[in-house]
Amino acid sequence: ESAQEVIAALAPMAGILADDLRRRLAAPNSDGHGDVAPHHPLAERPAPPACETGARNNPDYQNLWKALGDDPTAMDQLVARTALTPAKLSSMLLLMELDGRVATQHGRYYRKR
Repeated sequence: ESAQEVIAALAPMAGILADDLRRRLAAPNSDGHGDVAPHHPLAERPAPPACETGARNNPDYQNLWKALGDDPTAMDQLVARTALTPAKLSSMLLLMELDGRVATQHGRYYRKR
């Protein structure tokens, strides 16, 4: 009945759905390469030990991490800075947000760690 009870009840399913989304987004596309890495990189800042080395080497994630700042950045600015499509950026940002590396404020994205 309380917000905490609802969160506690939904947390296991949210974790399962997040893992499933990561697997689906990492599946190979028509050219045989994955659209996004299954985990998230930290290109410029030190990575926590749980972050996999392969993800940090993904050039698209490195490019996005460099484009993100500590101040909130709009999607249009990220598209201009990275030359990635809005769809690809949205997927990458979602995974980074689920992993706790990115946060949003008024529709703008910024580094959390």
